[in-house]
Amino acid sequence: TAKANFGVQQHDNNQFINARLLSYKTIVYTLGLGTDTKLSSKTYLKYNALYVPVKSKTSGFSSAAQKNSYFNQKTELVLLPVKPMIFKINAEHQFYKSTSSDASDYLFLDLNVNWKFQKSQQEVTFSVINLSNIKSYRTNYLSAYTNARSEYQLLGRFFQVNYVFNF
Repeated sequence: TAKANFGVQQHDNNQFINARLLSYKTIVYTLGLGTDTKLSSKTYLKYNALYVPVKSKTSGFSSAAQKNSYFNQKTELVLLPVKPMIFKINAEHQFYKSTSSDASDYLFLDLNVNWKFQKSQQEVTFSVINLSNIKSYRTNYLSAYTNARSEYQLLGRFFQVNYVFNF
């Protein structure tokens, strides 16, 4: 299965700043691609990409337009080596670029191994979360005269084991 999408949004705003009415035009493009593929009876691959450039300009000043761009790729690989076992790898790449701040580039990786015991209705999952050990995460947002930057602190790499039983 393959999919693609494209969108355009234009926002026209008038803002009072320092007792002056300024007209802003913001244009947002969205381009997305994706696939969901069964490579074999035991291998599945999902891929999604999204590109979003944003441009905002005022007619009240001769300054250059403010620009942000966001690029996101997600990949999921599922392997079924033996019947009760599911092995899953998730990767997500995010790239932010802005005229008002430095670029941000992140690669998040997660691994999961799941084992189901059919007769006893039990399940064990071993997970490695944030394998690339990213501890700080920054995003940019642009709309009209607002150019915001957010920063988040993350846990870093950690391991998790889940045991589930039904009775």
